[in-house]
Amino acid sequence: MITIVIHYSCDRKPQLLNTIECLKDMSLYNSAEKILLVDGKSNIFPPDWKVIEVERDNPEFYNCSKIWNLGIKLASNELVLTLESDRILPKNWFSYVLPMVHTPEPFFIFNTELYSLNDNYDIDSIRSIRDNIDSHKDKLIEDFRVLNPNLGIGKKNPMSGCLLTTKTSFDLIGGFDERYIQAGYHDLDAFRKAYSIGAIFKVPKIRSIELHQKHEYAGGMERFKTVNLHNAIKYFDKWNLPVHENIYKLAESLNVAIT
Repeated sequence: MITIVIHYSCDRKPQLLNTIECLKDMSLYNSAEKILLVDGKSNIFPPDWKVIEVERDNPEFYNCSKIWNLGIKLASNELVLTLESDRILPKNWFSYVLPMVHTPEPFFIFNTELYSLNDNYDIDSIRSIRDNIDSHKDKLIEDFRVLNPNLGIGKKNPMSGCLLTTKTSFDLIGGFDERYIQAGYHDLDAFRKAYSIGAIFKVPKIRSIELHQKHEYAGGMERFKTVNLHNAIKYFDKWNLPVHENIYKLAESLNVAIT
């Protein structure tokens, strides 16, 4: 049995509906426990989903770490899949990855390869693109046990948007650090913690689809950059790492001095 946890921002209703419709095509959907975490007041209550409204710490932004920690804590099953509401998985994704979960060691399986679509595709077109990707991919799995923990610096963070793990594995790393505000670097931080305990990392060579949406960031783009800078400084300081050059450039654009 598996629990599927989706984080839903209320400005992503079209993406969420498409994500759920595509999940229904998967063999484990009907038997799965389904939890929908909403930051704010929900404007949708899909059948068979347990809807949890998460109050924001600040009206301008949500705490992504707190949301994921809550969702995994609420899961009744040991095996948990976390998924952002704008992510479409290949139809046979579970059949590729489930054989890898039978291990006594802590593990984290996540997708970083994305095929991006904008938000004007209907569900039939999305399914067609998904199924085409599903039939023309390399189905090999890479074991990233010895992966350099610096993966992700300057790139898309590796975890949380599509993560398959166990509650036990997640508890061993203490979950996501809730001191990171909104989103960004929280999952890279978790990746480093998992690496430090010798966890197994597996990345399917299978693309998932990310449904992009044109929207304004809460508080504006400057607010988004400020949050990213705040999290970056916290991350590099926490792990006693030299600050990446891109962070200095970001700080300069915001007129913030980094000592």
